[in-house]
Amino acid sequence: MTFKILISALLTFLIFGCSSNEEIESNHDFYNYLQRLKALNIESTTVFDDENLSFNTPLRSLVDEDGNLIVVNHTDWTLHYVKENGELIDKKGGLGRGPGEFIGINDLTLGCDNTLFALDKRLQKLSSYSFKENRLEHLGDKLLPNYSPLSMQSFYDCGNKGKFGIFKLFLSSDDNFNSLTVYKLNDSLQLKEKVIELTSDEMIKTGNEVKDNAIGFKNYWHFKEDKLYYTYSDSLDVNILELTDSKRQSISAQKVPTFEFSEQLRSEFKEYFGPNISAMDGLENEIENRQVLPFFYSYTANDKFSFFTISNLGSKPGIILRLNHETQELKTIDSPSIFQLFDVHENKLFGIQNVDGDQSLVRITLSE
Repeated sequence: MTFKILISALLTFLIFGCSSNEEIESNHDFYNYLQRLKALNIESTTVFDDENLSFNTPLRSLVDEDGNLIVVNHTDWTLHYVKENGELIDKKGGLGRGPGEFIGINDLTLGCDNTLFALDKRLQKLSSYSFKENRLEHLGDKLLPNYSPLSMQSFYDCGNKGKFGIFKLFLSSDDNFNSLTVYKLNDSLQLKEKVIELTSDEMIKTGNEVKDNAIGFKNYWHFKEDKLYYTYSDSLDVNILELTDSKRQSISAQKVPTFEFSEQLRSEFKEYFGPNISAMDGLENEIENRQVLPFFYSYTANDKFSFFTISNLGSKPGIILRLNHETQELKTIDSPSIFQLFDVHENKLFGIQNVDGDQSLVRITLSE
């Protein structure tokens, strides 16, 4: 098992637990705390697994202003513009190096003027699209400047109010390795002004390399309507950055117990992954000595709420936490197991469910 696959598997285990367990009874203070929170009523949960869908391996999704979806299909790197019920409106992209083609789609954002942007880090290009009646129009591709030693992770366009990028710094073993910085860009996408630096993601050493720590704290962010919502998984606190004037607001969630890495969960890790863990220098020691785990593994937001996909120790269904930006109140939402939330529109949440390697688009409709 390669390191990348192992990290992915560890992440899945953390979010959804070992699939062989029907349900794990836990005495974790954090998990018990979640059970005591008020749950939001769900009107319906729809899993789109119809054979007539235009996509079969959805990787990520985004909602436009009208509630239609843009779905990235992993098999052939196509963009599917579909109605809320999954009906295809248009399809663009594809595997390749030509105009409008991708080797991979690493990030998908919707600018303030409803322009869609797809970032391909391997080809170092940004593709843009507009929404026309019954079609998704490819506006063109723009090659990124050489940002070395920085690497663009995400892009957002506020139109004449400015363009912004989130960049990761790659330097071997420095303290700022893997740090994230938000920059304002000029029209040529060159760095113009540093806006804010984010906390560095936790890393581990494996041999002579420094790699992502699958059970470490990480940054998560979401662009929405000229704002950057960002958070760090060591808490449920949220920061809101006004991109047009750089004003910041911090929202502190209700105090929650730490998510302890119990001996029970530690033992399940070791049993489930066996020799694959010990084969990776640094990972076995990290699992052995880890005391607390990140609270969540995906994040999205709008002007009223933040949504966190919570590690739920294998319980079924999954758990999403909704944080009210005004009152700081937390409520829970039941979700399908093995589910990653990507976007929200009005009272509907959209994400991807992965069961035994099969991905499905999911819509959760809240009754409020």
